[in-house]
Amino acid sequence: MNVQGSNGLVQTMAYDLALNLPRAMLGAKANETANAIIAKLNSKAGTNVAMSETVKLNAVLGVTILKPTIRLKYGSGDAKATAKDAVNSVIA
Repeated sequence: MNVQGSNGLVQTMAYDLALNLPRAMLGAKANETANAIIAKLNSKAGTNVAMSETVKLNAVLGVTILKPTIRLKYGSGDAKATAKDAVNSVIA
């Protein structure tokens, strides 16, 4: 886990979280769905790509210390670049 951010004097907070979540914590249904999608892509592309045991999640922890909120960050530049690199490596 990587955490960076700040607290304010009036109990505000803004933290960016980079988490490596074990796939087992996602539940059986999510893992089955992900494995089915990967298997389908592997059969179409003729590859043997497997999912790692962890899933990288980016989140924001914020608002106030007494009423915290957490939300996932989707489509960050890093995620897009990583996905593009993965597709390019499979094609190569």
